[in-house]
Amino acid sequence: MTALQSPEAVAHEERPSVSIPGIFLALIQAMRPAQWQKNGLLFAAFIFSNGTAWQLRNPDSWIPLIASSAVGFALFSLAASGAYLLNDVVDVERDRMHSRKRFRPIASGRLPVRLAVVCGIGIPTSAVIAGFLLDPRFGGVLSLYVALTLAYSFVLKQVAIIDAIAVALGFTLRAIAGGFAIDVPISEWLYVVTTFGALYLATLRRRQEWLLVRDFGLAPRAVIGEYSGEFLEQMAGLAMTSSVISYVMYLTTAKNLPADHSMLVTLPFVIYGLLRIRFVADRQPERNIDEMLLRDRLSLLNVVLFGTGALIVLLLHNGG
Repeated sequence: MTALQSPEAVAHEERPSVSIPGIFLALIQAMRPAQWQKNGLLFAAFIFSNGTAWQLRNPDSWIPLIASSAVGFALFSLAASGAYLLNDVVDVERDRMHSRKRFRPIASGRLPVRLAVVCGIGIPTSAVIAGFLLDPRFGGVLSLYVALTLAYSFVLKQVAIIDAIAVALGFTLRAIAGGFAIDVPISEWLYVVTTFGALYLATLRRRQEWLLVRDFGLAPRAVIGEYSGEFLEQMAGLAMTSSVISYVMYLTTAKNLPADHSMLVTLPFVIYGLLRIRFVADRQPERNIDEMLLRDRLSLLNVVLFGTGALIVLLLHNGG
């Protein structure tokens, strides 16, 4: 199993011819729309504000809010896509020597580097401007997110521990932005559980890369070589435990949740989900976390059961 090709082999490969429709398709692919699911976190503020900011039986109370959440989702997705473009430009030479990544639009030559840079700067800039029009606080958080992703692409992803924390903070900013988009207060514990949950996933991804190096001798990213298997185990355990504890704190202290703590019925689904992700990740280290979550039937079923349980509790508590 080989991840990298020699520069000589890459140099002898023919670059594909490009056309305007082909470039447009390559641009869409390079923007990675499949990754936009991560921005679904912006809807958390809307979902958990049922009963305080909106009532299901009153469409006038929730239609404007869900519309604002959807706009926020779109703006974060565009900003993230710009970051992916710039990240692929930075990594283009390394990607061209990788067995899978060499087929990416920029590495394969289907998307010109200059166009990728222009779009990588222009798309997030436009998204930030629109974000300030939606809500100044939302625009400020989106600006921080763009700055964080740029710092990650150029510097932070090369620094052990900080690289995983930076990824986690990106999810925290999404959760914060979701509250600002619809102007509802959110418990600080939701931000804490988001941070630790994202840190857990980021750590598992790095452990997957470490396993590929150990088991198949693949050339690692420089930062992966700085980790040890034991340290990643400890880091994942800390993040998982902290995720569960902070989730319990959120369920039992948030003012917008049932005072009888009935939302604790969702806790088993959270624990199972965290364990299931680890279970699958260890057995399929070559597949990234996002891909596994979308294809693992038990994980998807668990998400559905979690969402159904939470919705039933909230609707019963708040009277719809």
